[in-house]
Amino acid sequence: MNAISYEQARESLNVSMQAVKVAAKNDVLTRYFQQNSKRPLLIKEQVALFKGKRLSLRSLSLQEEKEWKRYKRMAETPTDIVAVEATRAADQIVASYNQMFSQIAHAIVDKIDKDGVGLASQNFG
Repeated sequence: MNAISYEQARESLNVSMQAVKVAAKNDVLTRYFQQNSKRPLLIKEQVALFKGKRLSLRSLSLQEEKEWKRYKRMAETPTDIVAVEATRAADQIVASYNQMFSQIAHAIVDKIDKDGVGLASQNFG
């Protein structure tokens, strides 16, 4: 997700500055605040959805509206929350892989033991 200024959005959409400000005020374009910036910015990808269209949610297709909502959620979700959720998801994936690899290792040891090679359980069990 990239941020752009109101002026850049105005140029990209070829509309007046007033139209961009009204769209942001009416929540058609989502304001995005970065830590370094004192001024609100807009989401470049969300602005691009309106290229060649009216600045109205009704001008978006269903797929574009889904994208619009996704960008809005991303902008309104603090990065701390996103980082926590990403960490949780990564921890769950790692735990699943650990369990899976443990089961595979035990199956290999069981197979080796079953075939009469007793050293496997001493080394891996």
